[in-house]
Amino acid sequence: MNDEPHLLARVANLTGNGIAIADTEGLILWCNRALSELAGFPRERTPGQSLADVIAACGECEGPSPARAVERREPATVLIQRRRAGDDTLWIACDIEPLTGEAAEPARFLATFREVSRQKRAEDRLVEREAMFRALVEQSLVGVFIAQGPHLVYANPRLTRMLGYSARELSEDISVEQLVREDERPKLHQKIAERMAGTPAEESVIYHAVRRDGNEIIIEVLACSARHEGEPALFGMVVDVTERQRHASEVERLAFFDSLTGLPNRRRLMSAAGELLRHAAASDRGMAVMQLDLERFREINDTLGHAVGDELLASVAERLGSAAPADAVTARLGNDQFAVVMPGSRDSDFSAAAHRIIAAIERPHRLGEHQVRVGARAGLAEYPAHGTRLPELLQRADLALNDAKERRSTMECFSPEVERYVRDRVALEKHLIEALDREQLAVHYQPRINLVTGDVAGFEALVRWPHPRLGMIPPDRFIPLAEHTGLIHRLDAWVMEQACQQCRRWRDLGYDVRVSVNLSTRELERDDFVAQVESALQRWGLPPRMLELEVTESTALSGESGIQALRRLRAMGVHLAIDDFGTGYSSLAQLRLLEPTHLKVDKSFVMAIDDAASTESNEARIIEATIQLARSLGIGTVAEGVETGEQLRFVRELGCQEAQGFLFSRPAPAAEIVKMLRRGAFQPGASGAGG
Repeated sequence: MNDEPHLLARVANLTGNGIAIADTEGLILWCNRALSELAGFPRERTPGQSLADVIAACGECEGPSPARAVERREPATVLIQRRRAGDDTLWIACDIEPLTGEAAEPARFLATFREVSRQKRAEDRLVEREAMFRALVEQSLVGVFIAQGPHLVYANPRLTRMLGYSARELSEDISVEQLVREDERPKLHQKIAERMAGTPAEESVIYHAVRRDGNEIIIEVLACSARHEGEPALFGMVVDVTERQRHASEVERLAFFDSLTGLPNRRRLMSAAGELLRHAAASDRGMAVMQLDLERFREINDTLGHAVGDELLASVAERLGSAAPADAVTARLGNDQFAVVMPGSRDSDFSAAAHRIIAAIERPHRLGEHQVRVGARAGLAEYPAHGTRLPELLQRADLALNDAKERRSTMECFSPEVERYVRDRVALEKHLIEALDREQLAVHYQPRINLVTGDVAGFEALVRWPHPRLGMIPPDRFIPLAEHTGLIHRLDAWVMEQACQQCRRWRDLGYDVRVSVNLSTRELERDDFVAQVESALQRWGLPPRMLELEVTESTALSGESGIQALRRLRAMGVHLAIDDFGTGYSSLAQLRLLEPTHLKVDKSFVMAIDDAASTESNEARIIEATIQLARSLGIGTVAEGVETGEQLRFVRELGCQEAQGFLFSRPAPAAEIVKMLRRGAFQPGASGAGG
């Protein structure tokens, strides 16, 4: 047993930790070799030294005072930073532990010195990282939180500013539930339960948060489960996406809704109507697609201005929304074209619903100081009778709409006959293109007779189509088709060229007769129209007075650009005749603006004069008023559609200057016209007037 102290000393010298034993005053009684190596203090000088002095000699100390620990007879741990050569730092932990004797009083002090450089560097790195991450969180551009129980136990400054609450209010007074809109709280509870159960957050969640000031913001939240201070918690990030969502909503509005009326556009209609169609198919219900065009919109837009036109479209959209069934989808397809998709049962009266919508649109619209009436035409296609796919139904509704326009009816439902009619029109369009390409069309000329001298005053050029297989195709079949398809530009240009060329030939033969060419509304819209007329006159060496352009009242006043074009041509010397006068709505001021050379009394009025009694009819009064108006303005008059001697006598007695009609001649080819010119003065019913 006497060898035990020596054995313990040998063991102590073998350990890598420094060991010192001090008396109750803190003076070192014994130390091992490792202490000398760690402390850099000679071992032979250590015994008798104060433990506190030895520790102080090692380096800078952190922690409790060694001397005070000895004085108070209590344990302590001192951290020593020992700097060595080359900026090498050694960290040593000194644990001072009282050793009690038999009287339970400290008899000695055991001081254990151990190197903790690696642990200290690891702790420092941990502290640095914690400080770095705390700085990142505190300065983060997104809100960061820790939720535990009903509150946010931590909220970074960004989140407190975002919500308007202080960190204390969020951790003590305001529950997480109170931070979101009431209708979204069930979703919040579900997501919290999922995250706390360990379900990974595959995507963020959008909530409407309620700020302290009561305003709502839109936030995007991404959270995951973790532990905080040993207890389950949620860690998460919050981003204020209010502006982003508003921008996204604006982008969606622009992409899927019409900016003027607020109605869905074609893209949105296809999506919404597709859903209705799938529901109808799944539930064995019906559905109808209605396409609708406004009548007179262009006229209103041009005469009253685009601002009024825009107001009208907005008013029509509002009427559509209120008149259509509550579950219908309304859309603006473009310009003045709208669509309504109406779900219903298989036996729903969609046609009646469509007529109610049209009636609502046709009621007067109060637009500022203007009260405007606008008409509408519609086409209807029903599911499943007229198709089972949305593109098919839209196409067939469009076919029915075109049929309504052709028939000038308010509304038409799709039918196989409509489809056949459209197929025929498509075929006819193809034939018309071929006729234009191959110059298979012809121009016939109908004379206008001077009622005073009996001479030919001029000729109206009228296009004819002698088809090699189908025979003579009436103008009322192919001219509306040309206008509808845009071929009217080629057709009008071709007729203008043929008429000017023929006029040149007549002049070369010594006949100075004017030629009249009919113009469509679409031709007047062309920017190059005036230049086209000038070019034709120059090409054939004709003075402008040899050409007369015939336009209907509605065409002449259809738009400002057309009016300006006609005024430019009049200034050049080209003559202008207002065709079908009395059927439109031109005013005295508008007639003065255009300065026409002739008014042509519409044949419907002239043909109503069939006996002496009819000379007292309303039609007769219109003829008389027209001739008197023209005379007062210094404008010539032409009576159209004169077929009987009674009609001729009537218009001549009223002072009408010229007339044309079957009484004198049907439209004839140019070769027959030369014979007519050679005869000189024209006699009604002469043999050369054949047709």
